[in-house]
Amino acid sequence: MKSLEFSLSRIKSHIPSRSRSAYLCSRLFYKSVPESLRNGIVASLGQSWPCVCPACGDRVPRFSPLPEFYVRDLELHGSDLLGTDFETLNSAAYQCPHCGATDRDRLYALYLASRLPAAASEQPNFAMLDIAPSVPLSAFIRNKFRIHYRTADRFMKNVDDRIDITSMGCYPDGSFDAFICSHVLEHIDDDRKAMSELFRVLKPGGWGIAMAPICLALDKIREDFTKTSEAERIKYFGQGDHVRVYSRNGFMQRLESVGFNVRQVRPQDLKCEHIERYGLSPKSVLYIVEKPVVAPAPARRVSQTPRYDGTKLAILGGTPRFSEKLHVGRPNLGDKARLMQRFEEILDRRWLTNDGPMVREFEKQIIGITGAKHCISMCNATVALEIAIRALELRGEVILPSYTFVATAHALQ
Repeated sequence: MKSLEFSLSRIKSHIPSRSRSAYLCSRLFYKSVPESLRNGIVASLGQSWPCVCPACGDRVPRFSPLPEFYVRDLELHGSDLLGTDFETLNSAAYQCPHCGATDRDRLYALYLASRLPAAASEQPNFAMLDIAPSVPLSAFIRNKFRIHYRTADRFMKNVDDRIDITSMGCYPDGSFDAFICSHVLEHIDDDRKAMSELFRVLKPGGWGIAMAPICLALDKIREDFTKTSEAERIKYFGQGDHVRVYSRNGFMQRLESVGFNVRQVRPQDLKCEHIERYGLSPKSVLYIVEKPVVAPAPARRVSQTPRYDGTKLAILGGTPRFSEKLHVGRPNLGDKARLMQRFEEILDRRWLTNDGPMVREFEKQIIGITGAKHCISMCNATVALEIAIRALELRGEVILPSYTFVATAHALQ
């Protein structure tokens, strides 16, 4: 009986409400009426309409709310997630009744209008990749810009390339100046691998819009690969095809772990007056990732200290070679607070060895910085030397620098 009641509740939850029915009728009008007639109607009636969609450019009387079944599904499955806890989600003004652009699509359109090259001469040389493209946003880009724009997805029809985001071998390194990856990563089991691929195909100095559902009530990413049924995933992750739900810090840290610099852009930062006119929420946030440009190594400074003449060591009373003692292996800590945070993450996981998450992250960072194809971490440099020497089958005489650890010589034995 309970199963029947649950099924009936799910069916009822998908019956359109009055506001949803009005949205569907508006979309049907927008798609079926010839463009010239539609534009004339909108022009004559829309002068007093207070809202504007940045994606299609139309004035609209209001934006349509989020379909009720999203919230009802959470309630029916006993989820502790609330729609009001999610970032960049304006439930009251979710979709444009004309083109269907969501509030995040409209935010992207405003950002792209300010970031993509404005000069017609620069646009053909600018390449952008759009993963799982939004139809209204894709139309906005194609209509407004003459950039080299490619769409890609594993399952969607009418995209330029059919790809798996975790293995985009069809694109060489540094193929794109920018990318859009919106609400994709929460579907991917190995999201770090997908992020690494996005990092790889982006040119140094390039940027991207990286977005996913972010629950502000969570202090860390919620993911559990034992939750495989649709019901379980709705309850724990908010949607039946999601494998995780991100926290704000967790999402940013995971992007940073593959090499991206991440910054937050809010509607107010785009110098948009009256953001409610575009149906945007003040708590909306764009996550803009950037691939660092590897700076050239600084020129090596030539020491002006006089050469040691070999007559007397400092320990025996001679003139010291350096003005102060040099401590071998003095660490460069950088951001100490950030370092301690990473230590705490390691201890919280209780995974200190054997290919742990931090080790994999470190290896990916080294690959991104050096351009190497592979990186394997060792417990120390001596073991690394021993393995390299044996792998290369080195034989014969070996010349070592005098200023080295004794373990370097031991590794050759």
